[in-house]
Amino acid sequence: TGYVRGTLTWAGTHEAKSLLGQRALPAGAVVTLQTVTPTASTAGAGATSGTTNTAARWSAAAALTANTRKLCTLANQLPAGTTDNDHDILIDPDTANFTGSITVELHYQVTEGTP
Repeated sequence: TGYVRGTLTWAGTHEAKSLLGQRALPAGAVVTLQTVTPTASTAGAGATSGTTNTAARWSAAAALTANTRKLCTLANQLPAGTTDNDHDILIDPDTANFTGSITVELHYQVTEGTP
């Protein structure tokens, strides 16, 4: 088991950003928990997270409250595939002109095969 944690900052944009770059998660990883803590409320849908294949792979958009940690509902626990990019972690605030930061903590477990 393990976890990764990081903070991403936006200044009036809403493009997805990579938390740690390619291979943020090891091969065979299954996501078990994810939390996000924004410094500002999002006026729109909230935030999605996932891999470079699809930014909504792990957790769908959910309203975020400033300085409040939110437990994300996982849509899928597995990376999309086997390439380096599939093990990346992207965060997208899904709000036009978002200004602030989002701290992400993602826990994982390395397994043998699909759970």
